[in-house]
Amino acid sequence: MSLFTSSEYYSPILVLLVGIVSLIGYLGLGLTLQDKLSLSLPHPWKQVVGVLLGLQVASLIVQILGMANLASRPLLIIVWSVMIVISWSAVIKHGIVQKRWPLSIFSSGALLPLIIILIGIGINLIVAIAPSSKIDELYYHMLLPSRIIADGSLKFYQEPWLAAIYPQMIFQMSTTLLYSLGLPDAGNVVSWGLSVLLVYFGLSLAHRQHETPSWRHIWLVPMALGLYPVVWHVTGGAHAMGDLATAAATVALLDRKRLLQEIGPQKFAIVSSLLVLSSISTKVSLLPLGCSLLILTLFFLFQQVLTFTQRLKVFLYALMPWGVFYLPILTWTFWQSGSPFGPVLANVFYKSVYDVDALSIRIHESRIVNTPTIKDVLILIVRNYWPLSSLALLCLICLVLIKSIPKMNRWIILFLFSFQTLIILKLMFFDLRFYGGLLHGYLIYFVMVCPQKLANRLVGSLPKNIIVMGLFLAPSLLVQIYYSLQFFPVILGIQSKVDFYRDKIPFYDDYQALDRLLPKNSVLLVSEKLIRLSSVYSPRPVYFTLDDVPPLKPVYLFLVKRDSNSNPHVKQAKQLLPLDKLQLGDEIYQNENAVIQTYRTPGRTNSIGSLIVYPLLNN
Repeated sequence: MSLFTSSEYYSPILVLLVGIVSLIGYLGLGLTLQDKLSLSLPHPWKQVVGVLLGLQVASLIVQILGMANLASRPLLIIVWSVMIVISWSAVIKHGIVQKRWPLSIFSSGALLPLIIILIGIGINLIVAIAPSSKIDELYYHMLLPSRIIADGSLKFYQEPWLAAIYPQMIFQMSTTLLYSLGLPDAGNVVSWGLSVLLVYFGLSLAHRQHETPSWRHIWLVPMALGLYPVVWHVTGGAHAMGDLATAAATVALLDRKRLLQEIGPQKFAIVSSLLVLSSISTKVSLLPLGCSLLILTLFFLFQQVLTFTQRLKVFLYALMPWGVFYLPILTWTFWQSGSPFGPVLANVFYKSVYDVDALSIRIHESRIVNTPTIKDVLILIVRNYWPLSSLALLCLICLVLIKSIPKMNRWIILFLFSFQTLIILKLMFFDLRFYGGLLHGYLIYFVMVCPQKLANRLVGSLPKNIIVMGLFLAPSLLVQIYYSLQFFPVILGIQSKVDFYRDKIPFYDDYQALDRLLPKNSVLLVSEKLIRLSSVYSPRPVYFTLDDVPPLKPVYLFLVKRDSNSNPHVKQAKQLLPLDKLQLGDEIYQNENAVIQTYRTPGRTNSIGSLIVYPLLNN
């Protein structure tokens, strides 16, 4: 179900309720499978592995039903209902959180960081239950599950090319179950829950390591504070899942000795493999980092088991999650597009469905456009990633220099950070979110292994704590609160849903008009080069290339002109259409003052442009 249909019935209470219930459902499904597989894990590893395993299984079910053309709404609702029923017994048995926490957590040294964390995740929740309005999610993250619901199947669409990398859309496909309920926004709450679990994972390991909580736990506050979590961890995208999985995989590798003693090499192989798989299932750019994590893990595991048979078992256990959860979507995507990653590595394995030269130019142009200057990078780091960037960098330096940390671990920490930095600079543009949870993993590991002496020097006295609070945490919390204020009115019913949509959703009023004008079985054709469209709010299915348009459907060309210097609409159309086959009909809709781009950045004015819609006619 698209957001155009569901937005009429938007309810913050329903979004919150279904999101929380679904999150528990994914967790319970994973915990149930852990029991069936005799994969007993210590707390909090079982919760992290459980929810990631549940998401992978739910996504796989959606994939199988979609490939078999059986992904109807009634059947997906049944799948969701069964998952919820299964989850409750498992959650009651295992518990969502640790039942016993040391009383010392309520001491003055540990209580204040905990209060700050609770405030941070509370603010993030407000944004999560607001109507979806982040443009990347509206453009392609939420488009894939919407298409699965509309088509009743999983089809390969060439555009948007980012959504066509199906192996990195595992989380989005798992949330298709929520779309079948008519509540796409509930996926935002699931993302928020994964972000909370990441913070909880760090706190739990810190308390297991140190019986007496101290001010060292203030280092975990950045995971819930600042613009990064309130922007990226509360949407229908997979950012929170990727950060959770990458951080857990990193901690598992660095704290391998302790975890190996508790679960043994074979279970360790499965756990690490599933964590890495869940990481790269969110961003294909994390594949090199994930492979490095897994190879290093297997290297250390092979040192623990000496016989060939034991090593073969460990290797096969590590392959299991990839064979079950990754191979099917890789194979299907290869079959549909000529590459296991769709537009990525096109023409490397087999002839691609894409015009590879044109695609390469587009990807290169996209990278150039988004590549910031050094000044922009510094501004971005301070504005969007403070205090995570500053404290994570400090933790990284300390981890490399602390001599009590095993030398091999120090080399691993430096290697992983340097390697991912190189990947980012070479293949993408610099943005801290492309580290995918690696920095979160370093924060957690630092809290676990930081010597008490160093902890006391850094934040061990009241004056130092005040400095940390004043320089790193308080400004971020204030910015986070200021950013979230724009969402309070619609949540509390002070602002009407329609007014919120008009302010936050590009083309909202145009969509209402087009819904009345266009035939029910028609589709819209839009150029991806012209604009990132709020696709899931469109009243008709949106396609970005003629190759994706289903046959025998009336097609209407959706043309946007940003300003007076842009190409005229007709010239744009000629660049998009095969003129020997199609021609423009008479315009059916025009708006010279269309809201073509909106912003969630407080104070930033929405962009206005010209919109015109033509029917396409066969020659």
